Amino acid sequence: MRMSKLLKFSIIIGELLLIVAVTYYASHFIGASIGHHGDLLGRVVNLENLRHTGNIYLPFGTQAFTYPPGAILLLWPLMWIPLHLLAFAWTLGSLLALIGTVFITQRYVLKQELMTVSISACAIGIGSIFLFPSVRDCLGWGQTSTFIMFAVMLDWLIVRGKSQGVLLGLMAALKLYPVIFILVWLLRRQWQAAVTALATFTVITMSAVILWPASASTYVSKVLFGGNELKHFLSNRATISSSSFSSMLNRAPFHIGEFGSIGAFVGSLFVVVLGLYAAQNLWKRSYEFSSAVVILITSIIGAPVAWDHYFTYAPILIFVALEVGMKSWTARTALLNIAALIVPWNHWRSATSTSWLASSGTYISRNSITLASLALLTAALLERSTNSPAD
Repeated sequence: MRMSKLLKFSIIIGELLLIVAVTYYASHFIGASIGHHGDLLGRVVNLENLRHTGNIYLPFGTQAFTYPPGAILLLWPLMWIPLHLLAFAWTLGSLLALIGTVFITQRYVLKQELMTVSISACAIGIGSIFLFPSVRDCLGWGQTSTFIMFAVMLDWLIVRGKSQGVLLGLMAALKLYPVIFILVWLLRRQWQAAVTALATFTVITMSAVILWPASASTYVSKVLFGGNELKHFLSNRATISSSSFSSMLNRAPFHIGEFGSIGAFVGSLFVVVLGLYAAQNLWKRSYEFSSAVVILITSIIGAPVAWDHYFTYAPILIFVALEVGMKSWTARTALLNIAALIVPWNHWRSATSTSWLASSGTYISRNSITLASLALLTAALLERSTNSPAD
């Protein structure tokens, strides 16, 4: 028994040392080749601008602060970390959040014992850096998606009682797209979790409004309803690299030129409705985890833009296939999404050749993730297998 405990302790220490070593590699080498932690450092510049001008949203140009006001409060601790340690600390947190998400997912779906889950979660999380471009992009740019995914999955699958909803409310205050999870709680009449999430979101947002009123006013009048955020997103880069449904409609053969706010809204609304029905269908058939993944995918491709670093859920898609069963089309399209997310599509998205073959390759590279995501939502909507008696 003592040896068993010693072995477990040794494994945990080994995992932690490996995570620190991989973090050093990711923060120094991946960061140097992808992004140079530009988004993370951009947030520091934004916060410094807030300290000097009182308005974080002006000027709204390169590396503009596109987050809602509540995010100011949540990101302010970045100012407390020495700049030379910031990239390492953020990368370490991001990697731990990714591993934590895999741990939660595997434990929830497969019900395996803790040490087995710990070892495989560490292996899958670290392996994802080398397998999925979206994970590398998230680490290289210093983005938030692994933190959001971890908090959402923890709150959705594990937290119960009066505390459920707090983490989701915090993430909705950081970035608006997790609000869809609160909407799902309301549709399912899970009132306590929904109210807790909304209350948390409101407290964080109103605290930011009180502390930084000029920023809050600008966000509402110019960024959100003034169209600045949408114009910032509907750029040439979005047309080339974004995997949202709205961005796909902004590309040939659907449309050439700026799709506009109305078109973006209609496209996003279509995806949200499709995703909500698909998630509800899986939930009724006792596939709670897969339902949560469908909601997460919906929140991403239903947004005005979906950069590659949003798709850090790639490593947990295998557990969708395991939960619903490999014979299911939901499982097969989940595997299709894994395959699509392994390919570094960004290398071929900027092709300018006018030949039919090259144009077809460019179309596939720009739309593959979107189409694979839509295929998964459609399969989930039509899912008929069940773990429990039919409804």
